[in-house]
Amino acid sequence: MINGWQNISEDDSNKALGSAIRYSSEAFLLSYTNFFGKYLQKAMQFHDLNIIVPISKKLEIKSLFDIGIRENSSNETKKFYTFNLQGYYRFNAKNAASLRYELYEDPESLNVLTPIGTGFEVNALSVGYDRNLGKDFLWRAEYKHLISDDNIFASESALKDSNNFIVFSLASRF
Repeated sequence: MINGWQNISEDDSNKALGSAIRYSSEAFLLSYTNFFGKYLQKAMQFHDLNIIVPISKKLEIKSLFDIGIRENSSNETKKFYTFNLQGYYRFNAKNAASLRYELYEDPESLNVLTPIGTGFEVNALSVGYDRNLGKDFLWRAEYKHLISDDNIFASESALKDSNNFIVFSLASRF
């Protein structure tokens, strides 16, 4: 029993069901999670499948596939999808790099509204660098390039079909 979709606060409404299954071997790690409940007062289910395949002690391939099924404002059941394929390379105990391709398709704008009223369908390419700053701290830098068939990204002068950004983050485990 969980509080709801991406909700960590207790509000005693919109309780949902979720589960997680994980299988691990020397050849791969496979995990599946799901959600059955309501989001924004609409029925929703979400399924997430992840696989990690270690190629060597330094290189691993990660893949993810998500499918969400949710009612829209007209109470019609619609779907959205995510696919992700990533290579992750550890240079040593402190430094690692990643290369990732992502696809996000939300043709009915269930989760993302665009400025032109079309669905949100985006491909993304990214490259990242991780630096361990100690046993409980990780610093990450990532460059991401987003591409769409439609002009949905705001710029200073007009909408355009691509967007670029760099993200820096610091994570702590406690």
